[in-house]
Amino acid sequence: MKTKSGKLGRRMIIIFTAFALILIFIVSGVIIFGLYEDNLTFFGELAQTAAGEIAERVKGDDILYWLETRDTNDEYAGLLDDMYLLQSTIGSKYLYIYVPTETGLVFVADAAEISGEGLIRKLGDVFSFDEVSSEAESIAQFGQLAHAEMPILNANGETVAFAAADMSVDYISHNVFKALLYFAPALIIMFALFIIALGLIINRKVSRPLAVITYGVEQFVQGDVLKFEADVKTGDEIQELSEAFAKIAVDIQEYMNRMVNVAADEERIAGEMTLMRSIEDSVLPKPIVERDDYSAAGLTHPSHDIGSSFYDYFHIDNDRLGIVAAEMKSEGISGALYMIAAKTMIKMEMMRASEIGESVKALNTEMYDAWQGKASISAFLGVLDLSKGVLHYVNADFANPIHQKVTGPFEYLPQSLSQALAVNRNVSFREMVREFAEGDRLLLLTRDMLEAEHDGKRFAERQLPLSLDNVRGVKSADTVTAELMNVFDKYTDERSGNVTVLSVVYYGNGKSRIELVVQPRSESFRVEILPQIKKLLEANGMGKAFYAEYAVSLEELFIICAHRIQGSGNTITLQCSAVPGAVSVRLIFKGAVVSPLESENIRETSALEFIRSLGCTLDYEASFSTNIVTLARSVVNFGAEESTELVSSGVILPDSESSVE
Repeated sequence: MKTKSGKLGRRMIIIFTAFALILIFIVSGVIIFGLYEDNLTFFGELAQTAAGEIAERVKGDDILYWLETRDTNDEYAGLLDDMYLLQSTIGSKYLYIYVPTETGLVFVADAAEISGEGLIRKLGDVFSFDEVSSEAESIAQFGQLAHAEMPILNANGETVAFAAADMSVDYISHNVFKALLYFAPALIIMFALFIIALGLIINRKVSRPLAVITYGVEQFVQGDVLKFEADVKTGDEIQELSEAFAKIAVDIQEYMNRMVNVAADEERIAGEMTLMRSIEDSVLPKPIVERDDYSAAGLTHPSHDIGSSFYDYFHIDNDRLGIVAAEMKSEGISGALYMIAAKTMIKMEMMRASEIGESVKALNTEMYDAWQGKASISAFLGVLDLSKGVLHYVNADFANPIHQKVTGPFEYLPQSLSQALAVNRNVSFREMVREFAEGDRLLLLTRDMLEAEHDGKRFAERQLPLSLDNVRGVKSADTVTAELMNVFDKYTDERSGNVTVLSVVYYGNGKSRIELVVQPRSESFRVEILPQIKKLLEANGMGKAFYAEYAVSLEELFIICAHRIQGSGNTITLQCSAVPGAVSVRLIFKGAVVSPLESENIRETSALEFIRSLGCTLDYEASFSTNIVTLARSVVNFGAEESTELVSSGVILPDSESSVE
């Protein structure tokens, strides 16, 4: 098959021929310039020698005599003969003697006077500087002169005249081009041989091998069999190129063979993925969101690492909730099977043992003996006492758990250094304890979720804090997990790894906390809030007298806060926590960040003083446009006399009518 590769050789020969011609011109120019400079230097030295000989030949006193007397005696005639002979010998253009004056030159002798050629200057001829310059310009039209002159001294050693010699550049150029004629044929022959040799080398080393490679590539592209054949043995990069093409052809053929096998495996893998997802869905617990004491839900990120992580929550007894989140160090189908085994073993051991630390120690040894190093598991195992809000837990190399409180920033739970489960036998794990207030949330996120990056920033550093603030007031655990996973999906495009989130919200035992959202009106306070406050205080052993005082204090504070609310449709959120001996209420509302504890009028000042006089503690905090006012009081030193005294003093108790001004 005819290819276009032969054009490359012709193009390269044309390029190198042009390059050779340019090189010939450059070399010729360098030679001409060098010869010219050498000859100019040589003839300049020759002119200087001639001027020196004339300066030694004549005496300065004789020159002065000849100029004064105009007597061209034998000595003068002999000088002219010598100057003519010297001019003829060295081939100078001009050879003359002159005396400089203030306005020009006075000529003494000129060799041209004998030869009769060129400008003839005789003894006593005077030239002004303007005439000398004009003559020099005329001479410059016909070429440059190599000029030299030497002083002529009198008996006293004073300079009285100058002997000058000028060598014609035309003569120099003639010598240069004459010399170049000897070099030119040799130079042309040398470059002709260079071009011929270069053409042969290009054809053998470049053009012909590339034509072979091109033909082989065309056969490879057009052929039914992916095979590249090109026998190129140049021992350089062109041979490496040919071998690279041959390797590419082999790799493509192998890749296509693998693709045939992969296509057959994809259907099998898809079936395994569907099966493993079904297994995961069957073993992972469903969300628990309808209980009064807690809410729990988890979510895993779909990925190719089947069975790489899991979570669980279950009742050990009526008051204790088992919480588990784990990551497997084994993936694929085997990882899913190990996950099922691990989940079962963990649940059985936690249901059996009473102490979480001992339970994890026994579980670790049991897994190690069963798996023999074929799998390991990083896990968080905890037991939450629902009656007290106390979490006992062990962290076996799991990511830092998060404790999100009802108020304040979230924090990571402290943990001791520990290794994953099933790595070694007889390992002791430290048991940790954490207290949870009503409304607090436990969040368990895998490392791949916390450490996922976007633009060099980790999810745990950039996006997680903001996301947790957004879900702070959300009670339902399944809503929280869905929101966090949705935020994570938008944060990163990563679709692999152990991405799991588990949320457990502790509501309490129902006897120590209430939360209400009401309109900022007196009717809402009396109808919705007071009955719930009374019921909560009675459940925690606080009598009617204490309720009466606290209710009056709370109503006064409610009125003050209602005045601070800006915009229609805004509400007040009331959160009340009570334990035997103390009660605390938080009023949360939107508005200008100005403390309601800084009174605006006399009535508010009196109300705040009255509240404090009853032994109540007031506190204020703000976050952006959210205001939080806390009213807390202890039952210590409270007696019936105080209540009676309160009624007799004319204080309005909760059964009376009052309104928000």
